[in-house]
Amino acid sequence: MSRPAFIDAYPPFDARQLVGEYGSPLFVFFPEVLLGNIERFRGALTRHYPNHILAYSVKTNYLPYAVRKILDYGVVPEIIAGLELDLLEKLGGIDSKTIVNGPLKTEAELRRIIGHGCRINVDNFTELEVLEQLGREAGRVIEVGLRVGAALSKAHWLRFGFRFEDGEVLEAARRVRADMPHLKIIGLHLHGGTNVTDLDYYTAGSRLLCELARQLSALGLMEVKYLDLGGGFATDCPFKDKAEWAVPTADAYLTAMTAPIRNAFHAAGPTLIIEPGRYLIDSAFLLLTTVERFRGLDQSEVVLDAGINVFPSARFRRHRFENLSGGLRPEKKYTLFGPLCMQSDCLGEDVALPELRAGDVLAVDYAGAYSISQSWVFIRLNPAVVAVEAGAHKLVRERENVHHFLRRDVQY
Repeated sequence: MSRPAFIDAYPPFDARQLVGEYGSPLFVFFPEVLLGNIERFRGALTRHYPNHILAYSVKTNYLPYAVRKILDYGVVPEIIAGLELDLLEKLGGIDSKTIVNGPLKTEAELRRIIGHGCRINVDNFTELEVLEQLGREAGRVIEVGLRVGAALSKAHWLRFGFRFEDGEVLEAARRVRADMPHLKIIGLHLHGGTNVTDLDYYTAGSRLLCELARQLSALGLMEVKYLDLGGGFATDCPFKDKAEWAVPTADAYLTAMTAPIRNAFHAAGPTLIIEPGRYLIDSAFLLLTTVERFRGLDQSEVVLDAGINVFPSARFRRHRFENLSGGLRPEKKYTLFGPLCMQSDCLGEDVALPELRAGDVLAVDYAGAYSISQSWVFIRLNPAVVAVEAGAHKLVRERENVHHFLRRDVQY
C-alpha cells in the first residue's frame, strides 16, 4: 500500500517502530519541514520588504528542541514574559533582537528583559509607569513600542494594547513625552488574532499603523524605527466552524501587509517585524495515535489513546487522519474519540479511513501549533516527542510518567 497523500510531504519514518520504542500517543517532529517553511516565508518576505525581521512566536510551540532549531535557523524569538522568558534564558537565545509581548510583564521580569536589551512592546498604562520607574533607577532611556488595539474585524482581539478608537494610543504617547523622560517610543505593534485568512484585515492594520506612526512622528511623540504587524497567518487545517477554508499564500499575506508601508514611507521605510508561529511550526509535527477500542453495533465509534488533553487543537480544527498500518481495506466512516471521560473528547467525526483494526497506528496532520504548548494533564499523561532528521530519529522529550507527575508534591 502506498504512503497516504499527506504523509508523502514528510521524510520517511517507520511509525510502528517509533510507537513500539517510545509509546503511543507520540509526537513526531520534522526539523527539515520546519526549515523548509522558514526558508519559503523568509524568501517571500525578502522579496516584498527587504528591511525586515522574521520572528517566531514561541508560545505556538515551546518545545525546547524545536525552539533551539528555530534559533539556529536565524529566526528571532518573540516571547511572552513568564515561562518563555525563562526558557530563552536557559537556551541562551535571548538578546537585543528578542521581542517581548504580553499583557503582564512583572517588574522583576522587566528588569531581566531590560538587562538583555530586548524590544518591549508595551501593553498598558501601568506598564509604562513601571518602565519609567525602572529607567529612572537605571539612569537610562528605554526604547519601547506601543501595542495597538483596533476593531479591524469582528474577530479582532480587543483586550490587548492601547485602543485606537478610544484615543489611548495618542494619550499614551503624550504621557510618555510629557511625564516619562526615561522612555522613548520607537515602534508600534498590532496583532489581532489567529488563523486569519482575511487579507483586508492585514491591509487595514498596516495602513492604520502607518497613519499612526506618521501622526505621532509629526507631533514629535515618536521616532519611527519599526512597525510590528504580528502574525496570525493560517495553515491548511481549517477551523470546524468555517464552511469554506481558503488560505492565502505567503506572497498574498505579505503584499497586503507591505503595500501600505511602501506607499507611506517609500524607500526610507521602518523595519518591518513579522511574528508567525503557526505558519512556521504547524506542519512540522505529526501526532501518532493507536486504535484501542470500538463501540456501537456497527463498530464505527473508535477509542484512540490520544485525547484532547494532549491534542487540544482537535477541539477547534478539522485535522486529517491516515492509517499507517498498511493493507488494502474497504473504506468506512468513523467517529474518533479519545480516552478521556469527557463528552467533548472527540478528535474527529465522519472521518473516512480504510477499515480500522485494533492496534492500527494513525497519523494526525498539522500537530505543531498550540498542541504541546496548550496540553494539560487529565487522566492520561503527556506523550514523548521524537525528532526525525538526516535519516534517523532521536528522543527529544521523554514520555511523562507518574514520577514526573508527583515530583512537585512535598507530601502524599
